[in-house]
Amino acid sequence: MRLLARRILEKQGFRVMEAADGKQALEVLGGHPGEVQTVLLDLNMPGLSGEPLVTQIHALEPRARIVVSSSLEQTLAQARLGPCFIAGFIQKPCRLAGLLDLLRRLGSPPYDSDKAP
Repeated sequence: MRLLARRILEKQGFRVMEAADGKQALEVLGGHPGEVQTVLLDLNMPGLSGEPLVTQIHALEPRARIVVSSSLEQTLAQARLGPCFIAGFIQKPCRLAGLLDLLRRLGSPPYDSDKAP
């Protein structure tokens, strides 16, 4: 699923950095300070996940918008996360159009490789 999401987002012009688990996500963020605008993560990632992961992501990148994906209903997922810094929620299974719409509403512009830093 991660590979499919990456391909779709890249075809739409987004720059994608991916991680297989919560620990790797923190390593990726730490290796690219200030570059990440939006984080899309599954509520149940292997290893570190949920509220502890969201809290650590927010500490590393306080301006990054965090979007959580889960098969749980949004109210149940939010209750599980507690008072975290969530900018958006995607119900699984999600539709591509819904994900792209949410990313654009959050102000995550597609990446323009011709203007890369």
